[in-house]
Amino acid sequence: MKKGKLIIIGLVVMALISGCGKTADSKGNKANSTEQTKDIETANETEQNKDVQTEENADKQEGEEQQIPDEENVSVQTGDNIKVYYSNADASGFESEEVAVESLSSNEVLKALVDKGVLPVDVSLLSFKEFEKDNEKLLELDFSDKFNTYIKTLGTSAEYYIVGSICNTFLDAYGSDKIHITVNGDVFTTGHAEYPGFMGKFN
Repeated sequence: MKKGKLIIIGLVVMALISGCGKTADSKGNKANSTEQTKDIETANETEQNKDVQTEENADKQEGEEQQIPDEENVSVQTGDNIKVYYSNADASGFESEEVAVESLSSNEVLKALVDKGVLPVDVSLLSFKEFEKDNEKLLELDFSDKFNTYIKTLGTSAEYYIVGSICNTFLDAYGSDKIHITVNGDVFTTGHAEYPGFMGKFN
């Protein structure tokens, strides 16, 4: 009888152990299932984020391409117009003409004077300064020796209109009040006159 009770108790214990094992397995399986579900959800979210980012990049790229301006809307700098002064045919007065230049620069103004026959092509500017002093807009031009050589070949009247054409053209182009001309850094002197200081417009 006592032996029979021991057998029954042993069977009950084995049943309990078996039940606990199944419960642990069930919990383990449930935990594994939960982890797998989380991994699947994370993977899905990552893929969705990639898809959204790809679409956003595509939209951004498309927007950038649409911002490229048409050729008709591109502004083109056409340069400036300046008034070039020169002597009339009998060297008795000034004439002037509006001409186009690529940009407002001392070399472009000089080129315009050369094109109108005011100066020979071998004359060049060594330096050019634009500044203000005592509420006046001033210009300083330093020409090469070729300029003085050319001026000395002219008569008194021709010299007046050549120098006046240079002064008037530069003063008008830069909206300045006075101009000072030197030659190779020295005082501009010819056989007819000396130009030591600043000059206004010639009449």
